[in-house]
Formats: sequence, C-alpha cells, structure tokens
Amino acid sequence: MTIQEHCAKEVVEHYYQIKLNEKTRRFPYVEARAVYFKLVRDNSHLSFSKIGMPFGKDHTTVLYLCNKIQDWMETDKNFLATYHLIQSAYEKILDLKPKLVEEDLYSKIVEDNDYRIKDIILENQKQIERLKKEKESLKKIILTERSKRKKYEKMYSEKINKALCSE
Repeated sequence: MTIQEHCAKEVVEHYYQIKLNEKTRRFPYVEARAVYFKLVRDNSHLSFSKIGMPFGKDHTTVLYLCNKIQDWMETDKNFLATYHLIQSAYEKILDLKPKLVEEDLYSKIVEDNDYRIKDIILENQKQIERLKKEKESLKKIILTERSKRKKYEKMYSEKINKALCSE
C-alpha cells in the first residue's frame, strides 16, 4: 500500500468511524470507499485495479464509484462540503509526511526497475533456451557431417587400397 493509499484510508476511516475493508454494501461504507477511491485516484498514478485491490474490488467498481462521487458532489452540497473537509485533512497529512512520500516514490522506482530487470532476465532465459536448441541442432548436423565424412574417407581409402594393391 502506497503512502497515498495509507493516508487516504486513515483519514476516511477516521471521518466515517468505520473500517473500509468490511464486506458490506451499506451506504456509509459505499460512500466512504467512494471517497477513498477518489482521493487515491486524484493523488496517485495507480490504476483502478490497484486502487480497489486492498478491498477486493475490481476496476469497474472503482471506476463506477469515482464517477458516482462526481454526481453526488454536483447534486449534494453537504456531501461536497464533507468531501472537501476530508480532502483537506488528507492533504495536510500528506504535507506532514513528505519524506514518506519520497520514500514511496523511491520504492516505486525500485519496484519498476525490479520488473524491468525481471523482464530482461526472462528474455535472456528465453534466448538461452533458443540458443541451446540451436546448439543441439548444430551438434546433430556436425555429427551427421562427420559420419558422412568418415564414410567417404573409408570408401576412398578402400578404393585407394584396391588401386594400390592391384598395381
């Protein structure tokens, strides 16, 4: 969980006095999760899938709630004020933890590099397997050619011996 996710979870759970990962469809939980999803989406580069993952929600749920919260903010002034209050608290917490955000960005860069390294290693392993197969194929060709050469050498050797013996 990134620092943005962690801070958003803390603020939303504190405001609504609930645990976001409870498996329920009651409106206060849905609303709280929607606020969490919007905060994280607006303040990070995480995909909808990654945002919903800690709560067992897929990308369509996160997308739906991010769109739904826009509707709520346009039609309900009280909700809009609530969202701005939570957003303000969230931003203050993030301001208090800039080092953690930097560390999170650093860990994200390291994680991205790890994936790149793993991809390179996987590609190299595939290339090694291809080269091994090619090597085996070349060995077979070499053995076949050696066998043919020995056969011809033996045949010519016999012909030379016969020719020498007949003289």
